[in-house]
Amino acid sequence: MKTKKINIDKLAETIDSDLDDYVKNLNANMQTAAEDAAGVLEDEIARTAPRASGHYAKSWTHTKTFKKSGSNHTIVYSTDYRIAHLLENGHNVVRNGHVCGYYRPHPHIAPAAEKASEYLISRLKGEL
Repeated sequence: MKTKKINIDKLAETIDSDLDDYVKNLNANMQTAAEDAAGVLEDEIARTAPRASGHYAKSWTHTKTFKKSGSNHTIVYSTDYRIAHLLENGHNVVRNGHVCGYYRPHPHIAPAAEKASEYLISRLKGEL
């Protein structure tokens, strides 16, 4: 770290400026880490999703949204969102108003989210 000499009258300004730089750098690193974690989540879900046709596994993507406050959020989602809950939790098969079977659950979203969360936490610890 580079040391610099400052006048005692400028100490508060210098500390404030250095803290502002640190916060800006930390925010940028946190946003990058969140985007990378979203990529990890997307890849893990696609890798572990049930593969009847492969279309569902390929339907996962992520996008960054901006809020009015200036913060952004990264969202991971499937374009086949209606089936995600059914595959994750299992469901009854109903035909003509009668239950004729049961599809067992294929948990693939929750384990992938846990893995992405661990990745994000370890990445942020490294940044701090």
